[in-house]
Amino acid sequence: MRKIIFTLSLLFTIAMGYTQSLPDYDAIPLKAEGDYKPAEGAALQASNYLLSIPVRTDTVEEAKSAAFMIKWMMGTPDYTFSMESTEEIMGNDDNIMTIYMAAMTKFCLENKSLAKDQAAVKIGTWKIIADYIDNPAHKVKQTKKMKKLIEANKSGKLEEFLKDK
Repeated sequence: MRKIIFTLSLLFTIAMGYTQSLPDYDAIPLKAEGDYKPAEGAALQASNYLLSIPVRTDTVEEAKSAAFMIKWMMGTPDYTFSMESTEEIMGNDDNIMTIYMAAMTKFCLENKSLAKDQAAVKIGTWKIIADYIDNPAHKVKQTKKMKKLIEANKSGKLEEFLKDK
């Protein structure tokens, strides 16, 4: 019981830390092509925040982070985001699609040298997603396909698993 309480308090502390350190997205312009490079840090913070909280929290911070990240993804001239269908593995839940976009943003910004390699982006994105949905704190109701994704990730067979998708 102490372990559960400690874990919950740790997660709460981490979540509060992210909430307090989120940028004022409204103050970051994303109008001109030159606005996007300086906004990469905020886009990464937004994606990290979204990947640190449970799916479907319906908070203002979640909504603002998702909106900023999506706007940044749509306008950045430095990255191309290929939105493949996630339905086969993850269903058609918009919240899960947001997690997919957060994972892709995170991978590309943390692995800039691989960001133009669509195969590397795909594998890296799905690794992040598998870790996200495998974490019970994120409260993702796992489907059979999600469980297979997690197992493929853990066994080092993610690339093979994704070839069929």
